[in-house]
Amino acid sequence: MYSSQQLHSDLATIVVDKFQQQELIDVKIHYKDFKAAVRKLEEIEKLDQAKIASEEFSTVCRKEQESPENVVIEKADVAFSDIGHDTLTTDKDPECVGSISVDISTSDVDQSVGSKSDEVGTSERSLSPDLDEIRTSERSFPVASESGRYTLSVTDQSVGSKSVIEDAATSVSEHYMDSVTDLKRVGPQSAASESGRYTLSVMDENVGSKSAAQTYSNTTDIEQEIKSLEGSISFYAGRKQELEEELAETERLLRLNENRKQNQEEELSETEDLLRHYESLKEKLKEIISKGGDREMQKKELLLSTEGVGGRKIQKEEILLVSTEAKGDHGMQKEELHLSKEGQLLKNYERRKEELQENLYSTKEQQIETYLLNRHQWHNINKFTPEICNPYYVVDVNKVFSDLEFWEKKRNKPITLEDMLNVIKSKPACKVLIESEMGTGKTTLLRYLAYNAIKALEGKIVFLLNARELDTNEGILDLMVKQLKIKDISSKTNLPPDSNLIKRFIVNHVDRVVLMLDGLEELRFKNTSLMMMMRKENLEKSVVILTSRSGNLDEFIKVSDIHVRVVGFDEDSIGKYVDKHFGNFGKPELGNSLRKELGIGKQVWNRKHPDILSLCNNPMFLLTVCNMWEDMQSLPHNKADIAKVLFINILNQFRKEKHQKIYQFQDIPLEYENCMILLGKSMFNSLKVNHLSINEKDLNTNKDIVDLALKLGFVYRDAPIGKSNFDVIYMPLHTLIGKSLVGFYLCKLCEAESVECTKDTRELLTQLKDDDWEMIRESENLEGAKHFAINFLGGDADKLLKHWITDNVSYQDQFFRSFYTTVSADCKGRVLAHILGLANVVNFDMHNYNLTGDVMNETIRECSYRGFELTLHALNISDNYFSDIDGVLLGKFLSTSPNLIKLDMHDCQLSGNIMNYMIITYKGNELKLQELDIANNDISDIDGTLFSTFLSKCPKLVKLCMDNCKLSGNVMNEMMRVHAIDELELQELHIGYNDISDIDGTLLGTFLSKCPKLVKLGMYYCKLSGNVMNEMMRVHAVDELELQELNIGNNDISDIDGTLLGTFLSKCPKLVKLGIHNCKLSGNVMNEIMRVHAVDELELQLLYIGYNDINDIDGTLLGTFLSKCPKLIKLGIHNCKLSGDVMNEMMRVHARDELELQELNIGNNDISDIDGTLLGTFLSKCPKLVKLGMFNCKLSGNLMNETMRVHARDELELQELNIGYNDISGIDGTLLGTYLSKCPKLVKLYMPNCKLSGNVMNEMMRAHAGEELELQELDIANNDISDIDGALLDTYLSKCPKLVKLYMPNCKLSGNVMNEMMRAHAGEELELQELSISNNDISDIDGTLLGTYLSKCPKLVKLGMYNCKLSGDVANIVVRECNNRRIMLIM
Repeated sequence: MYSSQQLHSDLATIVVDKFQQQELIDVKIHYKDFKAAVRKLEEIEKLDQAKIASEEFSTVCRKEQESPENVVIEKADVAFSDIGHDTLTTDKDPECVGSISVDISTSDVDQSVGSKSDEVGTSERSLSPDLDEIRTSERSFPVASESGRYTLSVTDQSVGSKSVIEDAATSVSEHYMDSVTDLKRVGPQSAASESGRYTLSVMDENVGSKSAAQTYSNTTDIEQEIKSLEGSISFYAGRKQELEEELAETERLLRLNENRKQNQEEELSETEDLLRHYESLKEKLKEIISKGGDREMQKKELLLSTEGVGGRKIQKEEILLVSTEAKGDHGMQKEELHLSKEGQLLKNYERRKEELQENLYSTKEQQIETYLLNRHQWHNINKFTPEICNPYYVVDVNKVFSDLEFWEKKRNKPITLEDMLNVIKSKPACKVLIESEMGTGKTTLLRYLAYNAIKALEGKIVFLLNARELDTNEGILDLMVKQLKIKDISSKTNLPPDSNLIKRFIVNHVDRVVLMLDGLEELRFKNTSLMMMMRKENLEKSVVILTSRSGNLDEFIKVSDIHVRVVGFDEDSIGKYVDKHFGNFGKPELGNSLRKELGIGKQVWNRKHPDILSLCNNPMFLLTVCNMWEDMQSLPHNKADIAKVLFINILNQFRKEKHQKIYQFQDIPLEYENCMILLGKSMFNSLKVNHLSINEKDLNTNKDIVDLALKLGFVYRDAPIGKSNFDVIYMPLHTLIGKSLVGFYLCKLCEAESVECTKDTRELLTQLKDDDWEMIRESENLEGAKHFAINFLGGDADKLLKHWITDNVSYQDQFFRSFYTTVSADCKGRVLAHILGLANVVNFDMHNYNLTGDVMNETIRECSYRGFELTLHALNISDNYFSDIDGVLLGKFLSTSPNLIKLDMHDCQLSGNIMNYMIITYKGNELKLQELDIANNDISDIDGTLFSTFLSKCPKLVKLCMDNCKLSGNVMNEMMRVHAIDELELQELHIGYNDISDIDGTLLGTFLSKCPKLVKLGMYYCKLSGNVMNEMMRVHAVDELELQELNIGNNDISDIDGTLLGTFLSKCPKLVKLGIHNCKLSGNVMNEIMRVHAVDELELQLLYIGYNDINDIDGTLLGTFLSKCPKLIKLGIHNCKLSGDVMNEMMRVHARDELELQELNIGNNDISDIDGTLLGTFLSKCPKLVKLGMFNCKLSGNLMNETMRVHARDELELQELNIGYNDISGIDGTLLGTYLSKCPKLVKLYMPNCKLSGNVMNEMMRAHAGEELELQELDIANNDISDIDGALLDTYLSKCPKLVKLYMPNCKLSGNVMNEMMRAHAGEELELQELSISNNDISDIDGTLLGTYLSKCPKLVKLGMYNCKLSGDVANIVVRECNNRRIMLIM
């Protein structure tokens, strides 16, 4: 037979001899070749590649709408690259000049030994000796054709002509070689193609099929590829041979077993016949002895009676026996002797019969054993349908199972599934009780254990049973046999359908039995057989694993070897389950999106659905979440919607029959509703005293309802508290379930006021008294239950709200804030209307409630429909999403609120059109509006004239905020022209963050002149110019002004007239706050301002001139100006390019008397030449100074030493000190510590990037940490303090019990230093909220100690530990702690 290896070799020879142009391969993969490749990938454990390949093939099948067998993949991915050949690619490069395609049929005659065919690209030019690369696909190649005939041809792809090289053969071995020779003979000249492209094909003439057609361009090392292919061929041939040998051995054993069985049955039948005849002979012999007479005649009769009896030996014995003469007493004795011999012979045959029966039973046992060990293959023990799903939904437990968390009750510690299995394996006849609540995965766990026990516990016979299938008077042995189905055993083993045969086998091999019984709580009748097994009184050597919900398990707990409670999933397992669930159904992208939606692995504040994620530790609910995501790609944001899904799932868990499943909340049967009402009512009574439980003795209603309610699965029986406490207490599965049941009860209670009820329901829903409603209104414990009740009522929420909405403003606000965010979107508007209408609401604050325009529209419509008369005085609806609000409805709302004084709508996404429609629709008289805030809305398209008309209808308006509204100068001009005709009451005007560069300065001055009571004017970030300011000031400052606050910061007014600005400020004698920061003012302008403005003493308290280049300012004049401001408490001159000389001049003049200064910021100025002693003296003249900012001032350590020696003579009021970003490496650590000790009220100390050393820090801490400190924030980042004393640092921090923020990143700290710091510092609970130790090599840190330290920081919310070279174990400890505590981890 011509081998496939030789075929590949010859193909290589053809290609190498004839073609040289290198091209990529056009790959086609047939179905069975594809399946073989996937199997190979799985065998070498390349599961990811196999998965990619399967998905690709499925995609092609769907696109072409063909069954897999009919599909050919034209382009293959790289998934098969690990099988043993190179990457498959496709290239349609138009520059390819020639190729050969190999077409090979794929008939499998000798059981389809797979091989691969090479397809090589080439051209009509001579072949290049430099072979670069080959790309090939897996092919199966025939060992022999059905007809034994093949055709090999070269096809010119440009004109379709064929040059037939070989046309007939009796076998591949004879004629393929001829084809090779002929092809060589044809040569490139005679076989030249117009297109330079050829197809080399082999055809089976019997069936005319072609299996592979590949076009090659540019060949590479063919021989290396063939070696790879030969390796694959050798592997599959060897594997085939192994399988054939295994099959032959199995068939031999089966035949031997059948022959043995047949021989034993024949021998047993023969023995039984002999025994029957011998019994007959024996009886006749006795008759001869007793009667006497003609012995010869009797002997002949006896001999005749043995004819036809098999077995020569027995006949011989009989003849000898009857031929004996029996005369007189002596004859009688001889006959009796022979009778004794015959009795012995009979015993021998009976013993032989028993042996044969035992052998026959042994054969039957082997058949039973084989069936029991292999039955899981027939019954798909790993496939099941979850009880909350429809029957068409089938999952493979081995593919979706994820690790659960377990708690071993007897040893009171966690236990892993692996540890539990090891105990079961090591302990003979182990009895296990697995306890959990509803939906925590007991059934799935047991199936997983059963499936894996079959593989792991070799030779064990596993029974997976359901307790609910156990009938009255039925034992466990009966249930085992019933599950096996005797007829099924008989059909597969040819044994008689005898249940006793199976029972006998189980009893005889009980030490090999593993019984797994699910749902102990579902036993319909009291059954003792289970307890007898657990006590080892029945089937005592078997392994028993029971699962049950909590409650009534005391007796089973006592006799169990292992008692485990299923806790559920942790967050990591939740993520793994999601991946496996969607991966099992070929939708991994949905798994990834659900992970992202749930925020798995993210910090708590980044999660959209923290409530849903907390419930996902329950596998049943997690499966529900996966199903919801698969159906809708969305999750409920409302807790009530979550509760409805939970209710349905719990009830469906109870209703096992698939045809009785509940799919809609409104479809819950009345009998279950009554049970839920009962449970909710009982928990309502317990919540009054802040408990969420049910005492069984308090359930004094209909016994049938009580029994059913306790069985449904909403509650579980809790362990008693104390040995002498015999109360039976039930707890809800989850707090959310308990509170939602109370809400369901309140909902039904409200509905019962207007709906007819059945007798049982009416008894449960006894109406509450006014005192009870008062208690509901004031009880914080019932807050969550009220949320659920309102959501369950939906649009009928007023039935509940009317009972407790009062005129109490603080309660209204508290109530609304507590429940509104949890109300479903479809009833928010109506609920809001009821709150506004049912109570005399005066001040209503709804800012940042995620209100939408639709909700507000519904609210206004409902108010109008109900005829509510609103008494609103103040309404805050800021920070909501009103882009889709109806401006007309908003205008009507204003019309129905005639007493409105304050309206806040900032950050509401309002547009100019909405505002225009609101103004046009408003039909009322003058408004009482005094404050209007519409800041941070894009109302660039507002009609300025129309808006001015609206403002004119607000004659009492005193505060107008329009910051960041994208107003233009033209709109402002239009507004001012109309609005400023009469004198206005305006006291505050904020128009900052608007580009009003084209505003009319003169008109602005005129408008402000019409506001004689104006005290606050904010025009920051308005792109105002100096000219506009000059025009405004010339008009506005004619008379003395009431202005107290002026902020014109962040405008380029470099061309402002300094003298005019000084004159303007002089007209504002009450001015206390002046902001002219970042205005591109020069030192000369400042000099002009100060010369005019500082003639008299000023009231100025806050002065901000930072971010101006005033390096040429007159320091002496600045000092004089500041001296004219004796009430100045805040001075900001940071980022002003001030020099040390200017500061020295200013301090010499300004610090003659004691100052009121409380905050001084001179940061970001190069004052390296400042006089340290003078600075210390100046600061000493500021005894009330609480905040000092000198960051990035190029201060030196010596300069700081001089300042501190003078400044720290007396105790200081300093609370915040920032000296960061200065090179103070030469600072005296002891002096620094002494200085800080003089600041007992210091709460914030910032010294980052100061080039401090560990020694300086040690000296500082020794001097500073004498007594307990008030320090709350400490920043020493970016200093090389690698030589710091960790124990001393710990002592220092221990003296800071109020410390909430500690920053030590990039300090070259080691793990040992951190260990020393944490050992003593974590003795008591800490107030720490933020900790950063990033960019430190703490690889040798003690993970356990770190975990303990973090546990001592209960208020920690942010932890920075990135780039710390932590080990995996330490990182796991940190991540686990942060996830459990919801800490934002930066790692």
